[in-house]
Amino acid sequence: MRVPHEPFLPSFAAQRDAMLRRFTNAATNFRRCRAMTRRLRRAGIACNDAIFGLNDSGRMTRNRLIAFLHHLREGVSEIYSHPATRRWTGPDAPSADDDPEGELAALIDPEVVATVDRLAIRRVPFAAVAPT
Repeated sequence: MRVPHEPFLPSFAAQRDAMLRRFTNAATNFRRCRAMTRRLRRAGIACNDAIFGLNDSGRMTRNRLIAFLHHLREGVSEIYSHPATRRWTGPDAPSADDDPEGELAALIDPEVVATVDRLAIRRVPFAAVAPT
């Protein structure tokens, strides 16, 4: 289960922007996320330790992604993005400011892939973090 905890210090250190938004979101959600994590783990339900990209939703460019990769902490981190091959219309369409095609391009960018490999970051499906 996703716990929407984007830790302020690594998030800000990676992006060096939107300090107030990053701090406010982290501070506002801290207690709720900590409680969620405790309850999930007590119930034996796997969850992430951190998430990166919540504050950058719809704008996860190659450079943002690489910066986050350099600031991941130990544990299970989720990269939050909404990649797509094209825009669509309807009630669940991305906002005009979002760039789903750009987010897909960032996720498969050769430099991003090389950075993941160079930093020895393990890519795993979420099922792999489930408690045994």
